[in-house]
Order: sequence, then structure tokens, then C-alpha cells
Amino acid sequence: MGPSEPFLLDKANACLVGGRGASARSPRAVGLRKVLHLLNKTGAPFFFAPLLCITVLWAPVGIAFFVWGCLAFRREYRLHRHGRVIHGEVQSFGETVAHGHEQGPEGTVGPPTSWVVPWVKFTFPTPDGRVFENWASIEPWKSSNLPPQPGQLLAVLYLDDEHYQVL
Repeated sequence: MGPSEPFLLDKANACLVGGRGASARSPRAVGLRKVLHLLNKTGAPFFFAPLLCITVLWAPVGIAFFVWGCLAFRREYRLHRHGRVIHGEVQSFGETVAHGHEQGPEGTVGPPTSWVVPWVKFTFPTPDGRVFENWASIEPWKSSNLPPQPGQLLAVLYLDDEHYQVL
């Protein structure tokens, strides 16, 4: 019996607080089963059961999101730390229009909305001599700037065929 085990105050260990039945006997450890039984008898399951479910069911989800975030941060760090800037070329430019509604508790709220997602198709030579072709969504340009034109140069931060970013 270690000092971190839970103790329950009853006739056997009332001597700790000097109540009735005080004697020189040391307190006894109480198992988790007895604690759960007492919580059930006192009406605490209304608080304890949901807390237990949240802990047991959502803890793995939280841990998974934490691990996913750490891995994403590590990939991004490796790309920025060890990647090289390579000059590429714009092949084409386009925009995708997406439509939707704002969702509220009772369903859709307000008029339909739409937004534009600009994208660029580009090529760049990899360090081993191959020509890599792909597309990426880009930030909307300012009204004073023109959209990217075919043949225009762009910079790509390149680590390997799976880790690159259009700058």
C-alpha cells in the first residue's frame, strides 16, 4: 500500500480526524471498485459517467490530432530547413467557383454564397533533371496585380517529390 492510493474515511480509519471509533489502527486502502460503487450510490454517475465516457472515447481522438499536428509541423520544418528554391514556370491559370450556404442550428441560413479559388498549373525541373508538373491553389491576387500568365516564372520550395510549396 503506497501513499498515492486513495483512502476512504469510515469506521476503520476515523482515527485520522478524531471522530467516533478513533483508534490507533492505520487507514486502509480502498479499491477503485468500492469508489465507483460509492459514486453510484450517491448519485454521482450523472457527473462521473459522462466524464468517464469523454475521457475514454475522446482521449484517443485528441491524441491522434496532436500526433497529426506534430507530424505536419515536422514536415513543414523539414521543408523550410532543408528545401531549396527552384525556378519554375506557369503553364496555365484558372479559377474554381465554389457554392454553398452558411449552416446554422436550424439548417441553411441566408442566401447562397459563392467564393473563388484561384489555382495555377506549373512545371519545374527537379534537381535530378526530371520535369515535375503539378497544380496548386494560390492566394487571390490584389486588384492592382494581374493574375499569373503562362510562361511567367515562379519559385518553388522543393525538398522531394512529395514535399514542395509554391512561393
